[in-house]
Amino acid sequence: MEGTELLSYYVEQWKNFVFVSKLIKGIFQTLDDKWIQMEIQYGSNYKPLSDTMIQLWYLQLFKPLSSHLTRNIINLVDMRRNDQTVEDNFIKNLVNAYYELRPESMPEIVSIYREPLGVYLNSFEGPYIQSVIRHLEEKTKHLLDKKDVCAYIKAISSLIEIEEQQGKTLL
Repeated sequence: MEGTELLSYYVEQWKNFVFVSKLIKGIFQTLDDKWIQMEIQYGSNYKPLSDTMIQLWYLQLFKPLSSHLTRNIINLVDMRRNDQTVEDNFIKNLVNAYYELRPESMPEIVSIYREPLGVYLNSFEGPYIQSVIRHLEEKTKHLLDKKDVCAYIKAISSLIEIEEQQGKTLL
């Protein structure tokens, strides 16, 4: 699976996971609350079920797919930049999956990913910013070759405004 097929599958599975996680958390909330207190008193390494579920998602699905997911999301954003039709909500749902994935309380996961928004910041934001820089350089390179600084500044200002608007729409 690759491209939009992979992204569609991932978003669908993420939405199902979030729904089922909330359902299971509701079912086990009382047990978790009472058992957690007892286990903490006895010094156990007990983890709430929701933490275990997020850890499994992260380690078994997200981690192996993260580079493919990020690359394909960036490709969609590039397609949109090149005036191809891409559904904004589709990209937004994918980026939200990065926001929502927060394996904060799991020592098995590298610490930079356990920070609030750590998955988003370390798996998506850097490549996205690199794609913005690459796009701006491609669009304005010919202006610098002509040594037309005024046209370059106007063009880059316009492109930055477009990228800011796109960021507000998609992110």
